[in-house]
Amino acid sequence: MNVTRMPLSRERLTDIIREIGKDSERWPVAISYEKWQLWRHIVNRRQIELCLLEGWILQDRVTPDENGYWCFQVARVCSGLHVVIEVALEPDQANRKLIVTDISGDRIDV
Repeated sequence: MNVTRMPLSRERLTDIIREIGKDSERWPVAISYEKWQLWRHIVNRRQIELCLLEGWILQDRVTPDENGYWCFQVARVCSGLHVVIEVALEPDQANRKLIVTDISGDRIDV
């Protein structure tokens, strides 16, 4: 029998990422070295943390991928830059982690 998990709502995911965002050891950044060097001069770990603590989730509902990870995007405006981080939330378990898998963004010109 194949069990289908119910999608997580934006509100429930927001609660989860706010909790995980408070503990930097629970959200490793797993971005290729070249991409990280490109973004490092613009976005640092503190800004990623603020994105998790204060950002908004772009999807209304999120379903798990084939490995059971909940993949979605979190966005925040910081220092004149609209930052979007892609994250993968581990399946249900105690002290689960949220892995930052990509960073993108656009400068906001006023």
